[in-house]
Amino acid sequence: MSKLSTQQQDILLKKAGLGTSDQMKSMEASVDEMRNFGDADQLRDIISDIARHNRMLKERLTLINDSLTKAIPLVRENLYLFAAYTGSGKSSTAANISYPLWKQGKKVLIISNEETHKDVVSRIACLEAGVNFQSVIRGEISKMEEMSYVMHLPSIKQHVIVIPADDPRTTRLEGIKSLLEAARDEDFAAIIIDYFQLIKYSEEFPNKEPYKVMMEFKDYLNAYVKTANAPVVMFAQLWSLSKRPAKGTELDSRLKECASIQDGASVVVEIIPNFVDSTSDFLICKDRFFGRKGDKVTCPYSKGRFLNQVSDMNLAQAIAQVRLDKLTKDIDDKK
Repeated sequence: MSKLSTQQQDILLKKAGLGTSDQMKSMEASVDEMRNFGDADQLRDIISDIARHNRMLKERLTLINDSLTKAIPLVRENLYLFAAYTGSGKSSTAANISYPLWKQGKKVLIISNEETHKDVVSRIACLEAGVNFQSVIRGEISKMEEMSYVMHLPSIKQHVIVIPADDPRTTRLEGIKSLLEAARDEDFAAIIIDYFQLIKYSEEFPNKEPYKVMMEFKDYLNAYVKTANAPVVMFAQLWSLSKRPAKGTELDSRLKECASIQDGASVVVEIIPNFVDSTSDFLICKDRFFGRKGDKVTCPYSKGRFLNQVSDMNLAQAIAQVRLDKLTKDIDDKK
């Protein structure tokens, strides 16, 4: 009997779901490969990787405030995932991440598929001016307050590049890949994507299921961060409390539509706001740096800005003051 040709072998292998003959060969391991594991070249590569990792940690960026910077090293070649329920502060957190970097004269790229260009930069300006952005949205600020934040917009626009929600690239697989490739070698300190689950369309394959689009982007992003000059901070939405699966409270059971996005992340944080006490818990759900899974950093916030974590006693006093101020305001409003 004549031997099968390579082409015929490939047809049979594909039918068996095993890939082509070349792919099969690439999976083969040799004894020599095992024996050469400890050779000098590989040892030099390992030592070089250790040195590069140490240099990377020394270049850590400010993450929101001193408390979070100490807990979570924000460094290049890493993906950071922040998760929250709808209305729990994803866009506000994105502004708080951008704010100290802008103050330091660093450039930030924000890809927002939820907000306009005006709202993204206005949020950051409000943090500097001490103006509540929600009051801006509701038209409840004075002309003087308006000028106090508007005056910062030119400087912010120089350092914070925004791709807003009305740009179709923010939700298209091909579009967001193009944006990230263009940013790869630029001098951005950080790249922020707000938020993951809205990246669910493909121009090339319009009928592609949203889940498959997200999975493809996840794989692309995991490879991208390893060679990018800036860390990527991505926000993801959690299922609403009414739709949360009953099997548990672990984050992978609550991440909406594509839980595996967290697999490639170095750090995963859940944002848990307490609107009554004006605080937010940043619960560390995954940490490849310090192994601090389960730890949380509780930050009071004032007019949208997250402040440093304080002692339990000072936090209790701050909460009491917030409640007293709200009660006083309610009484004054009724007069």
